[in-house]
Amino acid sequence: MAKMGLLVPVLLAAAPLAAWAQTGTVTGRVSGERGGGPIAAARVSVVGSNVTALTGADGSFTLAGVSPGRHELQATRIGYRLATTPVDVLADQTVQATLQMVEVPLALDEIVVTGTVGQARRREVGNSIAQIKAADIAQPVQTLEAMLQGRTAGIVIPSGTADMGSGQAIRLRGNASLSLVSYPLVYIDGVRQTASAYRSTRSAGQTSMISDIDPATIERVEIIKGPAATALYGTEAAAGVMQIFTKKGTSGRTVWTFQTDQGVRWEQAWGSKPGRYSEGLLDTALSGTPTQPCIALHGAAARSGCHRPYLDMDPYLRQPHRERYTLTAAGGSGPVRFFTSASRDGGKGILPNDEDLRYQMRANVSVQPSSNLNLDVSSAFTRYRFGVTGYNNTLEGLYFQVVRRPLNTVASDNYAVLDSILQLQDRQVNDRMILGVTATWTPIRGMSQRLTVGYDEARTEQEFVRPLNYIIERGGRIGLTEWSSRSLSADYVASQHLPVSENLSATLSVGGQLVQREQTRVTLEGVGLPGPGEHTVSSANIQFPPEVTGERVVTGGFLVQSLVALRDRYFVTAGVRFDGYSAFGENLGTLQVYPKGTASYVISEEPFWPAALGTMKLRAAYGWAGRAPGAFDAFRTWTPQGFLGGGGSALVPRNRGNPDLAPERSRELEVGADASLLHERLTADFSWYHRVTDDALLAVSYPATQGFLTAQLENVGKFENRGIELSATARLLERGAFGVDLAATLATNFSKVLKVGNATVNSIVVGQPAPVVRLLKVKNAFEFADPVFEPASGGFYGPNLPTHIVTVAPTIRFPRNVSLTARAEYQGGAWISQAAAHFLAQRGPYGTPSCDEVYRIVPWEEYDGPYPNATRRTHPNLGRVNAVDRARCYRTTRVGDLFTWPADFLKLREVTLQAPLPFQLKGAQSTIVTLSLRNILTLLSPRNHSQDPETGATGNTVDGLTFQFLDAIPAPAEFTVSFRTTF
Repeated sequence: MAKMGLLVPVLLAAAPLAAWAQTGTVTGRVSGERGGGPIAAARVSVVGSNVTALTGADGSFTLAGVSPGRHELQATRIGYRLATTPVDVLADQTVQATLQMVEVPLALDEIVVTGTVGQARRREVGNSIAQIKAADIAQPVQTLEAMLQGRTAGIVIPSGTADMGSGQAIRLRGNASLSLVSYPLVYIDGVRQTASAYRSTRSAGQTSMISDIDPATIERVEIIKGPAATALYGTEAAAGVMQIFTKKGTSGRTVWTFQTDQGVRWEQAWGSKPGRYSEGLLDTALSGTPTQPCIALHGAAARSGCHRPYLDMDPYLRQPHRERYTLTAAGGSGPVRFFTSASRDGGKGILPNDEDLRYQMRANVSVQPSSNLNLDVSSAFTRYRFGVTGYNNTLEGLYFQVVRRPLNTVASDNYAVLDSILQLQDRQVNDRMILGVTATWTPIRGMSQRLTVGYDEARTEQEFVRPLNYIIERGGRIGLTEWSSRSLSADYVASQHLPVSENLSATLSVGGQLVQREQTRVTLEGVGLPGPGEHTVSSANIQFPPEVTGERVVTGGFLVQSLVALRDRYFVTAGVRFDGYSAFGENLGTLQVYPKGTASYVISEEPFWPAALGTMKLRAAYGWAGRAPGAFDAFRTWTPQGFLGGGGSALVPRNRGNPDLAPERSRELEVGADASLLHERLTADFSWYHRVTDDALLAVSYPATQGFLTAQLENVGKFENRGIELSATARLLERGAFGVDLAATLATNFSKVLKVGNATVNSIVVGQPAPVVRLLKVKNAFEFADPVFEPASGGFYGPNLPTHIVTVAPTIRFPRNVSLTARAEYQGGAWISQAAAHFLAQRGPYGTPSCDEVYRIVPWEEYDGPYPNATRRTHPNLGRVNAVDRARCYRTTRVGDLFTWPADFLKLREVTLQAPLPFQLKGAQSTIVTLSLRNILTLLSPRNHSQDPETGATGNTVDGLTFQFLDAIPAPAEFTVSFRTTF
């Protein structure tokens, strides 16, 4: 199927195009006004038609199939002002044209697509649209998450863990729901992504599906962040929309690009640091001496307070080599343009069994059968194989067993015994295919119609084997899970531009969308393997009944939008979408309505505006969007339950059902401004937003006597988010070829729960953030006294998501196109818990790593805690240990609640040096060399005695509600050398 999909663009490109008779051709070049250098990837079009072309690396373009007569050419490119020129075309002849473009930080005439019906100029749009251009990113990146991280205000993408195949959560303006997925909708070239992640039950974190998109194929990403902008996407768009645009072909000769990235990864110390024991210890031999590594104390008397820079994982940590190879080709002739790519990347991971290999292929073809018809066909295929070491807080988790030694499952601190954990085989294969066809037809001047049909299929197969005589299950166990998700989407829009007068015009747009998504899952498992070697589930002695699940969801909607423009600087847009959804309750009705309204005012084009002030656009938007419940949440369901040994089967109550179940409805007001000031040396955009979510879904419990034990989702909640977003770029210094630029962002997000109805959820409390970290708390935490406790019902630490984020990215430009870029990000205001840490504090013999500094004052073995059941409740140095450390660090600690930390951090995400090769390779146009460091410095809050908060995850998924620490290794540091050659 995947091979057939990749052949579609090739077959289409080979089709005869006789309709090009009796037309002319325009060729030319697009250059920059400053220096006259060529501008590549500029879109040149004939105004009023679909005839377009992208310029090649030398700025050249060819427009074929242009109808005879006088036309206006226009050239657009992100970051440049619109350029136009007239041209006279004759049948069967070629004419020349040249266009010059001026680079501007704020281009009001550039085209944006996301959040509008069809497309619109940026000046016409009343909401904020974040745009990340691949050409502006010097750092070699392996995934789209890394490409987006810290590059726009209001987006949160944690670095995650070192575990192979782990995914990363994405949040836009905080959580969009109290119970449902807060992952944004994703479109790839107009095709709806089928799911947010591969649904695996075993890997350290679900693999995010946007990792399937090869960064080398991306032209740009557009992001809209809230209902004020996403209303036209309807029921599932309250968490924002991300649209990925891949590269298209260019006119002229074929341009080949080869890139190789060679890198190495390593772990920086994330545990406790060396120190000295305090004076006055009961074990006087320790007083004043330097601490030793805990790993060196095997077989010796246990001494807490030792240091654990790698939490005793030292023997298992590797410094693996990573490699990536990418080859792309772009070109075109006459009515056909193409872009193709192929890449391979992978290598070993940090832990012994970690390794992966990814293959990615893409083919995009654009065809113009006639001057008013354009066809874009895109196809992509990805295969990702990876194996993992035992993961997280599980019996087969290597990290779990090592950190808890010797009081672990295998009852040993001997690494030779712990090595047997590595006999586990855990492998996964993800396959992904995306096909899309977009037809754009302009039958008459001012009218445009666009139809996009797409198919997205993702499959994963995961197998794990605990071999015979495996240390934690001697009989052995085998399991196989197959999961698939398939989406078929169709999207149609039609727009008519209506000039009312010289200064007044209107554009009326209508459209419709249909999305059908199907997901299936089959899980097989058996225990008792007959011997060593390869096995299947059927060879197991005991085979559990297969678990088979499936769901099908259909979403349909139609929309209407009207844009009114006055003097090309006042713009008002009103639109509405009507949605139907198969998962709504039967009493809800047929359609849900999501209206929107926006206004945009280019105040800098008023006669009274001083030209010296630059360009400014004021904007405002108000709109509604939804968040849909799950496929079966509205229905009463039962689960078939089989019994081992052929004992029959039964139906077990599962979901109570709710015929009144409705989508969550979010409304948002956004106001802001976009500006380019000080002779375009300073560019900024600012937004203030306030989002209120009504009918929020929360789980409501009912008496067990009704037969259904699980809680039922009901529309009983309400909450709000508000904040600001500021992005700014400044040219601080410019002296010829030398310059200094500074980019910075600031984002805040404050949430509050307004209503919960009759639902009871520990982290969802009226008047508190959504969600709040609510656990047992010490009132006098930092006093040097015994603890006074605040009950968990009132122990509010704070929000679980950051309330403020700041990024700073300076760039120094040197002569000969050499540049040095750094990017740092600070996040603050959040709290995160590490519940499993209290087991180590209870069991010893070294205590928990989070308290190693405390144990140097009062060792774990010399004090039991402040609780009544403690045997040793005094110590000479106890007056130097604060209340919360007394409560959480010792043998009688009660719960993991007290291991809750401020999640503030400052991280140097990248440092990148880029320069052209000083000599020319034979046959090459250019060669760029890039040296890049990633994740090389992390500074934590002084009150966080744990590890990097970004090691936390949302319940082992990329789209859960809350973040908490996992038993996992932080994301590694990485050094990459990249060579990119164009020829």
